[in-house]
Amino acid sequence: MDIENFGSYLAEKREEKNFTIADVEAEIKIRGSYLKAIEEENYHQLPQRVYTVGFVRRYSAFLQLESDEIEAIVQHYKDAMTREENGSSAAVPPMQGIETRERKSGPLEGRKTGGFKLNRVLLAGILLLGIAWACIFAYSFISEKWAEHQQKVAEQAAEQQQAEVVIPEEPAPEELPPAEPVAEASPVYNDLQVVLTVNEGGMCWIDAVADGAGFYTGIKNSGETLEFAAREQFSLNLGSAGAVKLQVNGQDVTGSDWRVGQVLTIGYTLEGWRAQFPQP
Repeated sequence: MDIENFGSYLAEKREEKNFTIADVEAEIKIRGSYLKAIEEENYHQLPQRVYTVGFVRRYSAFLQLESDEIEAIVQHYKDAMTREENGSSAAVPPMQGIETRERKSGPLEGRKTGGFKLNRVLLAGILLLGIAWACIFAYSFISEKWAEHQQKVAEQAAEQQQAEVVIPEEPAPEELPPAEPVAEASPVYNDLQVVLTVNEGGMCWIDAVADGAGFYTGIKNSGETLEFAAREQFSLNLGSAGAVKLQVNGQDVTGSDWRVGQVLTIGYTLEGWRAQFPQP
């Protein structure tokens, strides 16, 4: 096909569709500076050939050019970038062996080097993470196996020790003659310990006096207990004698003839209690 300037041809097709460089950049995600360099055929401002060829093909397809046009434009830029990278347009004859100009590096050269360094750093970081994970896994595996080994050794040692230990037979215990029963000594009371308990379902008004001083006056209900001690003597006024049980120093002194509703006054002195219940 007969195209004098491929870059200008692309620019004309873009303008026919009322697209700006910014519009195309937003659509096909290629930098506007590269698109402008393609249209102006400023090859030294473009990245390496393989990237530039891809950009040109994508740009041409976006402009909806015919397939033969696309192939021709792509081939044009491929050849131009090859010459640019080889420096053929500025090379001296081979006999001299010296280049007369130095190829200009595109704006992507520095970024490519920086990107390569960044990739190496990322690769090194991933490698270090992999090594760290492998070390942790190996340590955990070895620790678990070592613990299992130690436990197994301890169990074997315990089994061996049990097998080696000979337990002597204990002699039969000698039969001892039966012990003679020992009579329990009766407690010695030096005061009067009084416990008055209201029978189940009963209720009694009580007035208790210990050693001449009032100790308690009130009503006790079913299951309740009144306890006190007197050094010399005590007296009880009961509103319902048959509703209570009376113990003095552990002895039940409840009268068999006490009746519910019977008002009764009862008391003991220490000497009188000792006479009635002599101690050993």
